[in-house]
Amino acid sequence: MIDRFWIKVSKSVGCWEWSAAIDANGYGRFKLNNRCTLAHRVSWEMANGTIPDGLVIDHKCRNRRCLNPDHLRLVTPSENSLINIRDGVTGFKPKEACQQGHNFSRENTLINNRGAKVCRKCAKVSRNRYQAKLRKAA
Repeated sequence: MIDRFWIKVSKSVGCWEWSAAIDANGYGRFKLNNRCTLAHRVSWEMANGTIPDGLVIDHKCRNRRCLNPDHLRLVTPSENSLINIRDGVTGFKPKEACQQGHNFSRENTLINNRGAKVCRKCAKVSRNRYQAKLRKAA
């Protein structure tokens, strides 16, 4: 499990960035014991042990993809909110383009049932592939 986890991390002098799945909020996701979990929590627990109830992990570096244990700290949810307000972090920077590089313009953006942005161009390509597969199977 440890090797499977760390192979997805790009270590550098500062931030150690997660290079695999990212959720809609910009956090790394890792499948552990058949459950998706936040990668920075896995990193914290490997370095420091269990996260106590009622506490969350704050990224001191403000980089949600960062897994460097030196850049993470335990705080209460209210402390985390106050830190974000103090630092001017009112939310994450919205994605400007999909993974294929298509801009999330008003004309090219859908919002799915989970509230995430979806690229219309990519959705169309995916839908066409699916329909072609159905036609082939018939």
